[in-house]
Amino acid sequence: MKQSQICNTEAGRMGISAERVRALACHYERSDHALIDAPCAMTAERSRGWWDEYQEILPGALLDLAEVEHHAVHLRTAITAHIPGLLQTKPHC
Repeated sequence: MKQSQICNTEAGRMGISAERVRALACHYERSDHALIDAPCAMTAERSRGWWDEYQEILPGALLDLAEVEHHAVHLRTAITAHIPGLLQTKPHC
């Protein structure tokens, strides 16, 4: 996959095919067929609550993430620039 395809897939602007899921699994040298087959089957399903069918196959953390992403409306990030006093040093002028 090209960088732009990966970015668009991660952002949810385009879906991913089962063929691409398998190609990525091969690229990352993954061989757990049950774990690969589950997301491949998911590529055809876009209905609400689709993740419930995979409770026996996928780890709970992945299922939770899928549900959170499904219900997400906005993405917010916060970056702090505060450096605690113990980590501060005197400037050398």
